[in-house]
Amino acid sequence: MMKEKLTLQASVTAKMDFTSTVLLYRLKSESDQLEVTELLENHQPRVRDELNSQLHELIKLRYPKQKLSNQKTKLLINQLLNSTPLHQYGVWAYYPWSNSLVHILDEAEFIEVKTNRNKHKITEAESKILSKQIVGVVGLSVGRTISATMTMERSYGEIRLADYDILELSNYNRIRSGLFDLGLNKTVSLAREIAEIDPYLKVTCFHDGLTEGNMDEFFTKNGKINVLIDECDGLDIKILLREKAKKLQIPVIMDMNDRGTMDIERFDLEPDRPLLHGLIGHLDSTKLKGLTNEEKIPYIMPMLGESTISTKLKASMLEIEQTITTWPQLASDVTLGGAVTANIYRRIILGEFTDSGRYFVDIDDIIRNKESTPFKIYEPTIYERKDDLNDSNILQYIENLDFAIQKNQLDISKAQIEIILKAATLASSTANAQPWKWCYYKQSLILLHDASVANSFGDFENLGSNISYGAALENLVQKSQKIGLFPLIESTPHKKKGSHVVAVIKFFALNNCVEELIQDNLAEFIELRCTNRRDGHYSLLEDEDLNQLVSSANSVAGVKLKLFTDPVIIRATGKLIGESDKFRFLNESGHKDFFIHEVRWTKEESEKTRDGIDLRTTELSEAAIAGLRMASDFDVIEHLKVWDGGGVFTKAATQAFEQTSAIGLFCVDKCSPENALLTGRSLARTWLKATKLNIAVQPWMSMNFNFNRLISGSGIGMDEDFADSMKKIRALYEELLGFDSQFKELFLVRFFKGNAPSIKSMRKPIKEIFFDLRSHRREL
Repeated sequence: MMKEKLTLQASVTAKMDFTSTVLLYRLKSESDQLEVTELLENHQPRVRDELNSQLHELIKLRYPKQKLSNQKTKLLINQLLNSTPLHQYGVWAYYPWSNSLVHILDEAEFIEVKTNRNKHKITEAESKILSKQIVGVVGLSVGRTISATMTMERSYGEIRLADYDILELSNYNRIRSGLFDLGLNKTVSLAREIAEIDPYLKVTCFHDGLTEGNMDEFFTKNGKINVLIDECDGLDIKILLREKAKKLQIPVIMDMNDRGTMDIERFDLEPDRPLLHGLIGHLDSTKLKGLTNEEKIPYIMPMLGESTISTKLKASMLEIEQTITTWPQLASDVTLGGAVTANIYRRIILGEFTDSGRYFVDIDDIIRNKESTPFKIYEPTIYERKDDLNDSNILQYIENLDFAIQKNQLDISKAQIEIILKAATLASSTANAQPWKWCYYKQSLILLHDASVANSFGDFENLGSNISYGAALENLVQKSQKIGLFPLIESTPHKKKGSHVVAVIKFFALNNCVEELIQDNLAEFIELRCTNRRDGHYSLLEDEDLNQLVSSANSVAGVKLKLFTDPVIIRATGKLIGESDKFRFLNESGHKDFFIHEVRWTKEESEKTRDGIDLRTTELSEAAIAGLRMASDFDVIEHLKVWDGGGVFTKAATQAFEQTSAIGLFCVDKCSPENALLTGRSLARTWLKATKLNIAVQPWMSMNFNFNRLISGSGIGMDEDFADSMKKIRALYEELLGFDSQFKELFLVRFFKGNAPSIKSMRKPIKEIFFDLRSHRREL
């Protein structure tokens, strides 16, 4: 019997149709004639017999120099048939999944006609080389187009397909397949397509995808694959298959489906080449199993290249599990990738291309309006702090002050100054900006406002800075009294426009000022106090502890702490804060504040500046940090605004306040620089008390600072959407917390129980922020 079965190594189950076997009949064989007769009678297949037109093509192609007449063509066809009846010539191919019977030329003549239009771009000698190749394709969304393109060019002899997934409707935006294949395994659907294009090619399917268990079979059974094409989603498999390819010295090609990015690793020529060009370092594939799409992002981004992927893809990554379930793909990009990958594969096989690397066929960049900007590699802006106050100018800001020395006023020593300032500068400051400078002049310690640092969008009218100064002054008082000194503070926050002086502190012996002492000295907790951004757990705080917090806060005259412990109110507040955070990031000025002025992206950057938010202190997951890196590009934010996206920016607050035991609002009768200083002192005193009680504290000031700009500044600097959104949030906020019109809230913190933070924020050394003007130079 002459029948051939090109079995695609599929197992048929009751649940899934894996049928992809083409039956080839040659009717010169009596047994095949009987089977076809039975097939026609019992199954009544659709019959397509265009053999005559194929024979005409064959003859025409064999005589390219001649313009054959119809009579001459028929004569040459008859010579070719050599008295064989037309219905017995060639092969009848039966496709059981479509119940179709097609009459085609036999293999050699079929190939001759099918590949004729490849000449001379692919020579006959090259075709013979290609026909002996085994190519492996893992992942059959993008991989399907690549496979189909190689099939049309007939650039392989065997193709091995691996994918465990089935065709779903959402695949059809980029996969060319009929709807009758819905629910069908992708390997089967593609194997059928290949068989319908060219039934003589060998296709081997791995319906369970590529696994550790079948990897040896995929790579080496019945011949080692010559090139591996990786288009799979599984990160663990991406690493495993590269480890295997490297061991076997097999080149790997990957189309990244963004900006026409092609990745090529020539392990055949460079057996010691690091996986993925070393972009992701050493990865343990076992740790990558079962990750969600969001959890894959920290690994995907370095692999894709954070600085070279399109802004739309970066923005889309931020919308995963917000408005989309996975990263987007377009048919046009997939089709482009299919063409480019097939081209690279062919040239690798033929020895025309020997390099490794990453290449871009970015159609948007290549074909663009002349006046448009070409694609730029994105690099985050590194913050460069420029001090407004320095040795050369600081004296001019203070020399006109009244420094009359009072009775019993002390001239404290350098050692005492250092002890006091170390405590003062350990105070919290907005985004750890440390907006202060200090100097000692005529027996007074002077706190100055460094406008070059305190110029953020959130610090409208210096609200955040003044709260920070108040916190520093409270630490100063606590520590001074601890070492036997009484500091008399004369606060002058911005009484003169443009003034840099915040406060003048004069020191006296403690025993002369007993009536002014802080009753509950908490100086021993200054070095322990810190912002805690770790995940906590919701638990009720003891009433006694809550009362102590309120007592500490309210011991600063003019400030009242309002506590909320109802979980419903706390979580609703967290959602409002999350929305406020979102609109801050979507606003260009707010975005610049956070991503350029506040964040320190690396340990090295943090150690260099010793200010700002060290990314390590955020306690964020790797996925969240990768998200921040993508969001640092404001072009990405522009896409989110158009899409009405950005929900990812609400997550941090929403999740944090689900684990919060209480929220505290520090309130005053009106918003003023003096009251902001008092709020800072109250905040610091309360925070030290919470530290003593082993209660974690995290300030969350962005919403209140947005409110301050909205109300006190009539929304100046806010775009229309930002201002309108903050008005709505404000209305909900007031309704939720039931504000007393007599009080103005300046600051919000959350209290919770949790483990200590893994790392604390850094502080600038005293020598960088202190000037001893007794000698008009820095001495500490």
